[in-house]
Order: sequence, then C-alpha cells, then structure tokens
Amino acid sequence: MKINNIEIINDIKRFINKFLFNKTTPSGIFKNIEDFKNNYKKNCNLLITNEETQVSVKPPITINKHLHGNFCSDILKYPTDYIIELSNEKIYGENGLVIADNKVLNNFNILYDHIGNIEKSDVFTRINKPKVNQINGSVAVMTTLWADFYYHWMLEVLPKFHMLKEQNINPDYYLLNIQNKSFQKACLKELKIPEEKILITDKNTFIQAEKLIVPSIPGYTGHNPMWAIEFVRSTFLRDTTPDNSYPAKIYISRKKAYSRRFVNDEEVETILKNLEFKEIIIENYDIFEQAKIFFNAKIIFSPHGGGLTNIIFSRSKTKVIEVFSPAMPIPCYWSLCNALNIENYHIMADAPKKKFKANGKKYTPQDIILDKQILKDTLKLTERLK
Repeated sequence: MKINNIEIINDIKRFINKFLFNKTTPSGIFKNIEDFKNNYKKNCNLLITNEETQVSVKPPITINKHLHGNFCSDILKYPTDYIIELSNEKIYGENGLVIADNKVLNNFNILYDHIGNIEKSDVFTRINKPKVNQINGSVAVMTTLWADFYYHWMLEVLPKFHMLKEQNINPDYYLLNIQNKSFQKACLKELKIPEEKILITDKNTFIQAEKLIVPSIPGYTGHNPMWAIEFVRSTFLRDTTPDNSYPAKIYISRKKAYSRRFVNDEEVETILKNLEFKEIIIENYDIFEQAKIFFNAKIIFSPHGGGLTNIIFSRSKTKVIEVFSPAMPIPCYWSLCNALNIENYHIMADAPKKKFKANGKKYTPQDIILDKQILKDTLKLTERLK
C-alpha cells in the first residue's frame, strides 16, 4: 500500500487548523446554492437574475466513426443565475474563495470541480494565514478559475458586470484575480470600470468586507446562457453591416500558443491556402477587429483554443470546423455554435504519444497530428451541406 506523504501532512494541518486556528479556518463547506439557502444562519439578500432553463442541441457534423461523450447530449441545462449579498464575510486567496458563516461557498463564483475536491484548497491546510484586511464599503467578487484565458474572461467574468448593472448594483470595489492581459484592460476600459475601484487578488489575499456581493458564474463553465453571449456580442460588435474586404474563409493559427499546434502544420496550411483560407494570428488584433473578422467570415477553421471564443460575433449559418487533440475534447465551442445557430464540424485528430522536438518546437501530447485526407473530406463536407 502506497502512502501519500503530502496528504498525511495536509491531514495534520487540517487537524491543527480545526482546533487551534478555527477563527481564520473555515469549519465546513456549502456544497451548492440549495445547501446555502437551507443552512446559512445569518441575514443575506439572494437575487435571482435568471431562472433555470434548458435548450435542445444538435450533435456536431463529423466523419469520425466515434463521437466523444462530451458532444452527445441532446439537451443542455443552464442553472439559475443569482447574486448573493452578504454582510461582513470574507474572501481568501488568489482565486477569491468566498467564506460565509465560516464555511466555504463551493460552486458559486468558482467551479472547483475542475481542480479536484475543494477540501484540498489551502484555506483548510495553511497554518500561517495572512492577517484579515478589513474593507469598508462593498466588494463585488468577479473572480473565476483561469481568468487569464480569453474564453473564461469573456464569458464568465464580463457577464457578471452585466448582472450587477441589471440589478442597479454599483459596488465600491470589484475584486478580480487577474487583469494584466491587454484584452482584459481593453474590456474594463470599454465597460468604464475605474482603475481605483479594482482590487487584484494574490495568494495572500484575506479580506473581510462590510458588504460582499457574489454573482454566480453565468450558466456553467463550457455552456454559456444566451443572455451572456448577447451581452458580450453587443458590447464589442459595433458594426453588423457585412464587409467584403474581410476574408470569407479564415484559419485561426495557434503558432504563438504553447499547445494544440499542428505538428504537420505545413501540410495543413498548404491544403487550406489552396482553398483560399486566410491565416489569422488572433493575438495581432484587438477585440473589436476580431469581432469584425469573425462576423464577416463564412467558414472558420481552427484547432480547439481561445480564439474560437470569437464565434460569439459570427452570423447564423457560419461554418466552424474545430479540430481536437484527444487530450482536450472540450465542448464549449460546440455549445456556442448551437446557441448561435452556427454549423459545427468536428475533427478528432491524433496526437504525439510523448514529447518530442521538431522544427525548433517541442511538441506534447496536447498537440495535433491532422490526417490530410480527413481534412480534405471534412472540407468537402462543408461544401456539400449547403
């Protein structure tokens, strides 16, 4: 029997914290909104902003023999969206973990299911916690996991600002867990969020606010409700007049990315170039120009990646061909395509079995080896299905 020394040490720390540092260490967890509503002992204000809904979805179009289970649902359910207002409660750590009545709020503003059991958070095991910083006024918790990723920022963080505005809530401060990317700064500027109202978390964040405002994640990670999509679309897509100066066929390159790049990129690019696809390196454009590019494109080809977030700006009946590494069968863009009535074409490709170097790059099992014939056949399929 293998003994995990790290887990033993963490168990000891949890025991010490429970009995010696219980004033700064949570005593338990609220598992979900129902658990919170039934068991929170203090006064609070719970605002329902959108009721639970469900939508029918179509499977992606593919020539692959087998479709991963992530893409086989015919109905997607979106949970209730809400805002919780709390008095004199705490926020902890880089991800802005909310502690209410000495219990951690799970599945509220951060989906810890993605990183394992929330009990593994160091809020339970860290013995020398930072001193609690008292803040007078109201703090809106706008944090989410992976906030530095374009998709999570655009569709999980930004819609929370809309939720607050719709309820006429104007907090004294907004708590974010990152804002050092150019697209984040551009978004906050567009939403007219003053810099002096922004608080940034780090590993030593430990705040107690006079009033804590906690918007839930819109929908849930990977499946975003239509109201959130429409908010982002209307914010950045300023011109909805078709413009033929933009390319009709685009290929979203991941040459500047660190994963999910095409190992056989020369073969892929030759095929696409012969069919008049224009390569787009998305990092070269601001959000407003990205919106125009995607709005005017009729066919979009891309490996799975953050650049595809921009299909929120695309028109109905646009064709999106998404290529996956077997290590990353994530359905978020398939979900967006369904919401926007966009044709979604699916290619599950191969990947390296281990790390290797070629052409000056180090490829990993998350990168993509795309069979030329599968690519050609899928492109032909988009032409036949008109």
